[in-house]
Amino acid sequence: MKKLLFISALVSCILITGCVSMAPVSNSFESAKTLDKGQIDAMGNYSIAFVSGKDESGVKQTNQTNNNFGFRIGYGITDKFDLKLRYERLLPVTQDDKNTLNGVNYFGLTPRYAIVKDKLTAGVGLGLYSFKVKETEDTDAFSDSYFAISPNLAFTFPSEKNFDVTIGTKIDFFTEDGGSIWHLNLGLGISSDASKWSLRPELGLIKDLENFSEYSWFTGGIAFILKINSAKE
Repeated sequence: MKKLLFISALVSCILITGCVSMAPVSNSFESAKTLDKGQIDAMGNYSIAFVSGKDESGVKQTNQTNNNFGFRIGYGITDKFDLKLRYERLLPVTQDDKNTLNGVNYFGLTPRYAIVKDKLTAGVGLGLYSFKVKETEDTDAFSDSYFAISPNLAFTFPSEKNFDVTIGTKIDFFTEDGGSIWHLNLGLGISSDASKWSLRPELGLIKDLENFSEYSWFTGGIAFILKINSAKE
């Protein structure tokens, strides 16, 4: 009998048979450039996630796990410090996951500080995952939520008006069981004028630090960012 477990460290559905499902939120769609004081930006994004690992017979497989849709709004507290609020809806792809839950809601709050202006930022994000598991023959329906603390870094080079390349990393520390997830992202910023808008494609790698060699998630997505008021010259 397959018993469904919901593991907070992964924010994903895991079966005793070893099937790993939905990936946590990873892509940041950020450069290391913080907002100017009083500046506001808004973002809409879409991303997909795949898991790659060996099945019970030892054969390596790669399968899509979830589609994510989200939006974010940010505000510049000072010229070197901004605060961003994000919502993401994680939708399962596999039929087993669809039979288990409708999706996962993610709420994130991320303050960032510019260590080196336009090139290096650091922050500590706060994340909340909430979900409702459907009733099955083996389990009753229930709702739950998990909280994560996520220190992060972003390095951007070059950082130009029309183009940038950014490497970002973070670790999710889940408070419920002490699990930890590492994220590595590579993103581009493309625009005719980044002080007004930008398009940000991004790729990512996710690893469970407690099971580092067993499987990996891969993510890819794109975001459109609009500056509500223009940055200072």
